Amino acid sequence: MKKSIQIFVLFFLVQMANAQGKMIEYKTGHVVKLSVPEYMSRTSGLNDDACLEFQNAVKEVYTIVIQDDKESLKLAELSYDGIEEFYDIIFKELGVGENYQNRKVGTPKKRTIGNYKYIINECSLRDKELEVDLYYVMGIVETPNSFYQVMSWTLSENKEKFKKEFENIVYTLKEE
Repeated sequence: MKKSIQIFVLFFLVQMANAQGKMIEYKTGHVVKLSVPEYMSRTSGLNDDACLEFQNAVKEVYTIVIQDDKESLKLAELSYDGIEEFYDIIFKELGVGENYQNRKVGTPKKRTIGNYKYIINECSLRDKELEVDLYYVMGIVETPNSFYQVMSWTLSENKEKFKKEFENIVYTLKEE
């Protein structure tokens, strides 16, 4: 009787092993690091698509990071011929719409550090709904895995105070 049970268990285990297909491991996401000035703190609710968000409401400065990983873009049948095309599509939408006016765009700055490519530009505009003039620094970062949008903004009157810091934030993005 004992031998019959052992044979049955062995037969059952063999059947279970044969019934299951080969498993393939998939990995999603990775660690993204960004350094911001110490006066900014992590927050949420600034942008539903952002993976990182920071603010200092008293100083009226904000930073968000939006990640578009290349594998997901490919699965969605979206492809870009590099950072320039991604930048053109993303930046042309910044500050465009019926709620915005007086949009002024700077000249893009391109840079490569290691295997990361960067394009940074600035934009000033009037938000009619909020009735304020805003200043943005938008950085596009292409890594081997993703495209990132690093966007910082403040009131236009604070442009000179925060412009260099906003640009520096873009260059601190790292992925592991």
